[in-house]
Amino acid sequence: MTGINGQKQKRRITEPQSENAVTRAALLDLIEEQEYGCALSGVELTPETATADHIHPCGLGGEHTIQNIQILDKRVNVMKGTLPQDEFIDLCCRVAQYAGGLNDELELQADRGAG
Repeated sequence: MTGINGQKQKRRITEPQSENAVTRAALLDLIEEQEYGCALSGVELTPETATADHIHPCGLGGEHTIQNIQILDKRVNVMKGTLPQDEFIDLCCRVAQYAGGLNDELELQADRGAG
């Protein structure tokens, strides 16, 4: 087979998709299963904000299968980066707890100043 530039190209042999394959149809089914919300934050997903994420990153031994995929809001996916899901959730909980403590302290200071 000859390409546009006249060079020989290899033919790609397409293998049948397994039931675990990450396909467009499988991703659309997953979004529907998640009721069009981010799997971690619940934020409503749009075509512009929806991104596929490996629950257990491939770089850490996770597989590229539909069972290891979740659909996240792209902001959440950027924050999660390459962290495994449990580490990301733990980190989020620590951030929320710390930030909540700061907010409580600020409220106490504001109450003292108003009195």
